Amino acid sequence: MGAAGHSGSVRGGEASGRVREYDPRAWPRQVVQESIVVPTACFNCEAGCGLLAYVDPETSAIRKLEGNPEHPGSRGRTCAKGPATLNQVTDPERILYPLRRTGPRGAGGWERGSWDHVLDVFAERMRERFVSGRANDVCYFVGRPGEDGFADRVLESWGCDGHNSHTNVCSSAARTGYGLWAGTDRPSPDYANAHFILLISAHLESGHYFNPHAQRISEARERGAKLAVIDPRLSNTAARADYWLPAWPGTEAAVLLAMAHVVLEEDLFDREFMRRWVNWRTYLADRAPADEPTFENFLLASRRNTRGTRRTMPRPSPGCPRPRSRRSRGRRHGRNRRLRRTCGGRRRPATSTAGSSRAR
Repeated sequence: MGAAGHSGSVRGGEASGRVREYDPRAWPRQVVQESIVVPTACFNCEAGCGLLAYVDPETSAIRKLEGNPEHPGSRGRTCAKGPATLNQVTDPERILYPLRRTGPRGAGGWERGSWDHVLDVFAERMRERFVSGRANDVCYFVGRPGEDGFADRVLESWGCDGHNSHTNVCSSAARTGYGLWAGTDRPSPDYANAHFILLISAHLESGHYFNPHAQRISEARERGAKLAVIDPRLSNTAARADYWLPAWPGTEAAVLLAMAHVVLEEDLFDREFMRRWVNWRTYLADRAPADEPTFENFLLASRRNTRGTRRTMPRPSPGCPRPRSRRSRGRRHGRNRRLRRTCGGRRRPATSTAGSSRAR
């Protein structure tokens, strides 16, 4: 990168080095410039990939941003949003201090305020609501939450259910499933050591977290892991999958229940893992309270429930949009008929019908 070489190195969270390299703006002349290297993190999505900021030692201005090879998640790789962070830092319309509206709402009048004034006003008005029993009048709105639930715990301690963020109009639907079974809406699965990876619909890997997760998924596939994607779209992950099942929108739950039914009926699960880690006693108390609370009874109840749910699952209406395909119309309809049979439980194909050259 720098023809003049490095005079130090970057370790951990501190900058201990400087870099001398040619100034690209001086080309074709070879002008050497020196930069201080400062580790930082990208926050253009919640993957938080590691970056290195190259700072002018004279003006403290950031010259450029690159991936940090010491970062354990991104390992030096970054998408286009990482280096583009410099545009946000230098944006002439960036707000650097509090602004208070002047005049009627929508008139566009603003004046600069001090941080002390803003914090005092907020604290006074929030306390007034809490003391008067109107905690839910307070709404905490943040552009991108990155504190892993800390703000939620603070609000809950005040009896307030008012956390809002751009996630509500961004990826909340994709995160709901993660939150229900993993306790967090931004998990980091051990993709690198997986043998089989299943991604469903608007999964995080199709957008958020795609860089760190994509690296591990690619490593797993190089070692022989199979990738299956259930997604109505031919997304970036579906296009690289070994198996692509473009289910009708809204039928993913039916597909998952059919898969759970096969796993239970054919005894394809790790019994000891489930016995130790699944809250099967709670499940039995709710679904089969008359049964003796044993693990075997839990399996019997689970099999009964997957059979019953599978048979009562509603069929997609005739007007439901169908997955688009680059194949011929006849082949597409044939695939959809097989999907209906899988969800309806009449017949389970011996092998996936989605693992075609189109998805590789």
